[in-house]
Amino acid sequence: CHWSENSGFTGLFGGTIEDSKIAAVYDIIKQQMEQYLSDQGLESTKYSLQESFINVRKKSEKSDSHNCTDSSFTVIYFINVPAQSGNLYLNDGSEETTIEPQNYDFIIVPSTYFRRTDASDAEEDRISLVCEFFYYGD
Repeated sequence: CHWSENSGFTGLFGGTIEDSKIAAVYDIIKQQMEQYLSDQGLESTKYSLQESFINVRKKSEKSDSHNCTDSSFTVIYFINVPAQSGNLYLNDGSEETTIEPQNYDFIIVPSTYFRRTDASDAEEDRISLVCEFFYYGD
């Protein structure tokens, strides 16, 4: 799904920003992103969504270490995190941080941070929404 001033937030659940479920998700992501930018001392309205996708990890699956160089910030919204579905590891280049995500957690980091996950031991799928944002201020 993609969002811009002209096109709206589309595709996430097969609808548009006018659909109430999508609008609610969009509003949460937008609020979190604007607060994060403000906390970083950046102008909170100068960003655009580059891409987003739903990440589903089944039992024994994991994410290998990766980062994104085509965006400025990565938002990970954890939709379903069953017990024993693994940790998230963030590495800023000098130190690695371990996060044990919970349902509905938001993680926002610079896209240059490397991230990976443990293999899931859960029978139920671990599901997250990942959004890559580009900051065009300054």
